Amino acid sequence: MLLDTNKNDHYLINKIFSTLENESKLCGYKEFFIPTLETSQNLTKENTTVKYIDLNGKLICLRKDPTVSLTKFLAEKNIKNNGFSKYFYKTSTFGWNSNDQNSSKEVLNAGVEYFGNTHFESDIEILNLGLNILKKLKINNLKIDIGEINYFHSILEELKLDINSENKLIKLVESKNIPELKEYLRFLNLNEKYSNVLIQIPILFGNPTDVLKKGKKLALNKNMDKSIENLEYILSFLSDIDVNENIEIDLGFSNNQDYYSSLIFKFYSTTNNKPVLYGGRYNKLSNNYNANIPACGFAIDIKNTIEVINMKKNFSNGQMSDYTILYRESFRKKAYQLSEDLRNKGLSVKINMIESLTSDYLQTSYFLNSKTIINFNEENLTIINQVKNTSYKSTIDNFLVSITEDNTISIH
Repeated sequence: MLLDTNKNDHYLINKIFSTLENESKLCGYKEFFIPTLETSQNLTKENTTVKYIDLNGKLICLRKDPTVSLTKFLAEKNIKNNGFSKYFYKTSTFGWNSNDQNSSKEVLNAGVEYFGNTHFESDIEILNLGLNILKKLKINNLKIDIGEINYFHSILEELKLDINSENKLIKLVESKNIPELKEYLRFLNLNEKYSNVLIQIPILFGNPTDVLKKGKKLALNKNMDKSIENLEYILSFLSDIDVNENIEIDLGFSNNQDYYSSLIFKFYSTTNNKPVLYGGRYNKLSNNYNANIPACGFAIDIKNTIEVINMKKNFSNGQMSDYTILYRESFRKKAYQLSEDLRNKGLSVKINMIESLTSDYLQTSYFLNSKTIINFNEENLTIINQVKNTSYKSTIDNFLVSITEDNTISIH
């Protein structure tokens, strides 16, 4: 099995993991090491797991879903008697796409889970923690989609459709395929009051004020009313803690993980419009293990997050140096002293003696894999920022002063 990552992304994987750990610990979370092997019973979507028979004839499998594994463990430990519990994890999961039996692979996972707290404060903490982690990774251009799963699913509960019909309806609503949805609703021959609402759910997304107003008018039952109230409360809470990201409400969100029970959300990067973080509340998941532990959490999409970071060039990929210093022999002492000064600041530095700097040198992979090139000459330094495609001249002292505590250049 191969990790679903590129070998050149190891630096960024460590950066994501360390940022998750640091930010989570600041909020009182502790690390949980999820077992690699677990008993197979009661796991969701078991047909996609990798299974084994142990020496005692018991069916076991490689972990498939960190949230399920953690919930199962805590349920068996009767964690509810211990009050609130907060955990973060960094692990791999194993499985394959149920539509492709040859897709067996190992996927990196990272996330946080908050157990035992039914109040909205835990949902807000989860949302805010996810936002802080992404900002530390310099992913700032975000769109946050928030939904309440009971708005849509309370209708499905009343309809009592067979599983295949329900799944198809969910798929059409989530994909916002309105023409096909209309046709399928006619095929189902539902009561008109349900059809009239279901055909509008896919377009109930966007500006929170407008969506909640329309959603309130279309509500058919108390659970739908409660969903709107929940979202209004969460939005007011986010406003209180000054979360000013681009927030949209989507009342067509569904339960694609088979366990979300109310709040559900996705954080998208506007850089490539892919989800980088997703999660929600799952109060009923522990019921599968004879427990009753409310919980909420999120997972980071490692692959998409790495893609966004690489696109924004916020961090090197492990092969890219912060600086390459070029010098002629007469400047050797000063050049090596500068390299040590930069390394003492935690920066990676390559240093090479060269008689003259030409475009041929700069086009080789050795130099292209440097964020900044520093060239010594008779009077000062020429500093070439290859990320921003800029250059300027400076003295050694002024250049060192210009590097701030977070190792970025504060001028030019």
